[in-house]
Amino acid sequence: MSIPISCPYCQRPYRLKDKFSGKRVKCRDCAKEFQVPAASAPPVELSEAGDPIYRHQQPAIEGELVFEPTPFAEAIERHVRRTVGPFDNVFHELISTDIHLDLLVVPPSGVEPSESHPLGGTHWTIVTSGMSSRPMSLPAGVSTQQRYAELMVSLPADWPGLREGGFDSEAMNDEDNWWPIRWLKNLARLPHMYQTFLAPGHTVPSDDPPAPYSARTRQCCMLVWPSLLQPNSAKLMINDDICINFYALWPIYLEEMNAKLKQGTGVLLKKFDALELYDLIQEDRKNTCRRWPF
Repeated sequence: MSIPISCPYCQRPYRLKDKFSGKRVKCRDCAKEFQVPAASAPPVELSEAGDPIYRHQQPAIEGELVFEPTPFAEAIERHVRRTVGPFDNVFHELISTDIHLDLLVVPPSGVEPSESHPLGGTHWTIVTSGMSSRPMSLPAGVSTQQRYAELMVSLPADWPGLREGGFDSEAMNDEDNWWPIRWLKNLARLPHMYQTFLAPGHTVPSDDPPAPYSARTRQCCMLVWPSLLQPNSAKLMINDDICINFYALWPIYLEEMNAKLKQGTGVLLKKFDALELYDLIQEDRKNTCRRWPF
């Protein structure tokens, strides 16, 4: 067996022996060091629907300060402008651990609804730039095309604390306003902290047991799934070896997560489709599985 990987700085491809799993190596071309993802242990649990359950209890590595942005930053910005919308504001982290994570803040544009923007430009979209600076650790059987990812959330135009030119710091000090962005940043770091991965269909609870994200909602778990609001943003090909996948975070209710674990993601998505739900965060939306089990 070998580990297919590319240097995240100069993109030179490698196939490394298993003995390098989880270790830092130096690129022969650019001489920069990077982390080789560790081979993930097979999950010990399966949901009733047959999906693997991964429990992240202790970070696999100690957080380290990172100052350099992702080498794909310019490509990501061009991709977001082309597929999501124009933006002027980038929220730069002053102190970064594990990865240097920036947020691209795309404001409401007012454009009319279309196939590429089903709800038009009526909402904010916040996209990470930096999660893809390191490949995720994939278990056996998962396509290497899923090694790199970025995340996004979509928020209503009147979301408190969002304004042209940046965040309203006073409003965003209120956790009821900040929670979608907090979880966007937390989940972007999760694969690198725990040497795991995020992919479509994964659900991540807020806590154990799950607790509501804020006083304004009973939603308490995140579903990772491609964006229906920004369908053209799904993939960015850097080269033949590196594909960055863009996933949306869908806040869901505890009953919805339990139904997904028992009956599979497809059952939950059919319920979303019946109500014409998109990945726009709506804190008071209908709980599609309130009467679960059904």
